[in-house]
Amino acid sequence: PDSQAHFLDMPFYETGKVKKKPLVEQDIQLIVDLLEQIKPHQIYAAGDLSDPHGTHRVCLAAIFEAVNRLKRKPWMKDCYVWLYRGAWQEWD
Repeated sequence: PDSQAHFLDMPFYETGKVKKKPLVEQDIQLIVDLLEQIKPHQIYAAGDLSDPHGTHRVCLAAIFEAVNRLKRKPWMKDCYVWLYRGAWQEWD
């Protein structure tokens, strides 16, 4: 259901330009807070690091850092991160 999809307005993204701000603690904490709230079994993230704007790479770094901070939580043993390819990296 749509209610189980979460889209974040991360601070690094809000520049109004192609070039984004650097990743900051607030970006990572948004993800940590969301993960602690919903305790997911699966996380889906864009893994196409060919994104010419670098947005997907920055988002993925934030997710990995959040997961690293939470990895000792009991519910994390059943949580998996799934990466998908987007428009910038098509399947062969």
